[in-house]
Amino acid sequence: MKRTILTIAFAAIASMAAAQTYTFRQDLKQEINHLVVKGSSIVRLEHDTCNWVAYKGEKRNDTARLVVIEGNRLTTTAAADNRTLYVGTTAGKDSAEYLLTFDIEDNGVVVYKGKANTKGHITYDCYNPKKDNTKRVSGIRKYGPDYRVFIDYYFGTSFWHSTGMNTAMNTAMNTTINPIYPNRMSTLTNYGAKIGYSLYMDDHIAAGFGIQYGFYSPQFKSPLVSYSASDNNLSTATSDSAGIWNTSAYMHTVGIPLHFTYFPFPSRHRFNVQLELVPWFSFGHKLAQNYHHETTELTIDNAYTKDLPYNLLNLSARLSINYGTLGFYAEYSVNPIIRNLKYDNNSISPHFACVGVRINLFEMGKK
Repeated sequence: MKRTILTIAFAAIASMAAAQTYTFRQDLKQEINHLVVKGSSIVRLEHDTCNWVAYKGEKRNDTARLVVIEGNRLTTTAAADNRTLYVGTTAGKDSAEYLLTFDIEDNGVVVYKGKANTKGHITYDCYNPKKDNTKRVSGIRKYGPDYRVFIDYYFGTSFWHSTGMNTAMNTAMNTTINPIYPNRMSTLTNYGAKIGYSLYMDDHIAAGFGIQYGFYSPQFKSPLVSYSASDNNLSTATSDSAGIWNTSAYMHTVGIPLHFTYFPFPSRHRFNVQLELVPWFSFGHKLAQNYHHETTELTIDNAYTKDLPYNLLNLSARLSINYGTLGFYAEYSVNPIIRNLKYDNNSISPHFACVGVRINLFEMGKK
């Protein structure tokens, strides 16, 4: 989009009184439907058959850049402080663009249809005056793409969970220690990235979809866990070899998260609560075992993997509480991730559970 910068120049005329008022007006080729008013500027907007901007005041010796125009957006500058500007627009007349948007900061004011609008993000539907308010139900065109698009990164820990699994394994091992849970909650065993877009967005609610990649790799408390594909059975094992074992079960996923976001404060979208339902496809399912042995004479590092029968398709639910770039999330798989699995010949139905930190690259909400 071609960038146009409108400069209103004031030329000194020594022979005229300083208090005399002049009108400076320039017609525009592009339609103005988005006003960004900053500082203490006042903008009076009215409908017309052409697009223009004007200033009324005394002539001055300096040259002041009062506004900047980029596409259909007009932004006031510091030079316009304590001044009143007049803008004519065809939006809502002969144009297909029927939405007027005001982003008002500091002590700025936009006067439109006899009403003074102050600080906030305000939208008017020119074709339907009954919708002319900031709380209108329809949010399809209220916020631009820069508010609707967001990119998230997830970093946390993951583990398996199932009430039946806990009971079966505790009974089998005659202990309250569950070997399936991760060894250290601080271990990074879940991470992913997501890009999302809100199809609907208003002052309090946003809803849409996205695409994400996720990696899950919970570590077993038992350092050595074997898997038998013939009977789909996990069991704890021991090794006579000196050295350290650790076992994890990992998988990669690609999903389409459907998000529902709630903004408690209309003017502070940076704080929000988001619930996501994520249908996902998984691949690269492995039981991974690593062996490490080190002496003064040699070091041994070996890695072993076996395929695990994770479900190819699944559904998880994720809840996050966010402020600006930082958030915290908890995720749980709605369906078991492995069916008909046994632990020491006791049937279990493990689900994935994750907790961690969410980083929002574009600061969803931005207000």
